[in-house]
Amino acid sequence: MIDTVFKEPYKGSRGSENEMSSIGERARKRRTALGITQKHVATQLQVSPNTYSNYENDVRKIEADMIPKLASILKTTTSYLLGESDDPEETKFEAAMRFSDMEIKLLKSFNLSEEQIKNLTTEQLREIRAFIEFQVSRHRNRS
Repeated sequence: MIDTVFKEPYKGSRGSENEMSSIGERARKRRTALGITQKHVATQLQVSPNTYSNYENDVRKIEADMIPKLASILKTTTSYLLGESDDPEETKFEAAMRFSDMEIKLLKSFNLSEEQIKNLTTEQLREIRAFIEFQVSRHRNRS
């Protein structure tokens, strides 16, 4: 299990010193920002509401294998929950990495470099994904 409480200041990747918050504190902050209940998150994690409350209150440590699922439920990144990032939103690079190998080959066929793919805006990534999904479904329907 991962220790959720950090008592020493954390030197962030940009050199700034921030007091680290626990996974539980970050989960609570994100959950309330999304307007969802502890019970909803507990149901999705398949734990009791009391167990999930204990995670948020740092009474109980969350198991490492549950962190990616919690991040997904809270529409955030594991980096945010673990305190490696202060940005709860998915980064453009992380969104780009969700493209399949085939989709990346397609993007590269338009002479886009990996750097250009990384620099696409979130909106551009959504539009590209929607276009690819549309084309794939269109061609499936022809068959």
